[in-house]
Amino acid sequence: MFTLNQDGESYCVKGSTLTIGEEAITVPETYREKPVTAVGDSAFARHKMKSVSLPNTVVSIGESTFYECTELTSVTVPEKATEILTRFTVVVLL
Repeated sequence: MFTLNQDGESYCVKGSTLTIGEEAITVPETYREKPVTAVGDSAFARHKMKSVSLPNTVVSIGESTFYECTELTSVTVPEKATEILTRFTVVVLL
């Protein structure tokens, strides 16, 4: 699930269509030929995936993105991600 950012030039991930049995989420670099630059607040909260891979185009990861993701063991975060809000960090480190 993606929404067009206010700039009209990029997209934000707002959720996932993860189906039962899938263990990994890979966010694409582009959606509708525009870069995916953000992961929205609570985008993957309470999902049961084990890993998430974010592309190098992502610079912002919203609050509570991985809240209560109890089975999450691996997150690939791009170096360009300069805005990572607190709840994400706390949940991943536990």
